[in-house]
Amino acid sequence: MGKLDNRCGNGKQSVLCICLLLLVGVLAVAPRDAEGYIGECTKELNPDSCNVPACQAECFTSHKGWGQCAHSSLDGIFHCVCYYRCPHDP
Repeated sequence: MGKLDNRCGNGKQSVLCICLLLLVGVLAVAPRDAEGYIGECTKELNPDSCNVPACQAECFTSHKGWGQCAHSSLDGIFHCVCYYRCPHDP
């Protein structure tokens, strides 16, 4: 908490900083209907294994998204999962 106080100051500056952080957070998750997107989609790119750089590259190339390794509790294997913005259905 000390680092936040040093960056944002005390009193009114702290309140302003927290409000600004909340605003940025809200805007980051706001619906994107005006841009033609309905939300976030996921797609499993590789069900057998996950190499982080390869997963991220394939996801970005195919969907302009963010690839991550996700662990499945059912089979204990890491899978490459792509998170991307869903376009509206034609």
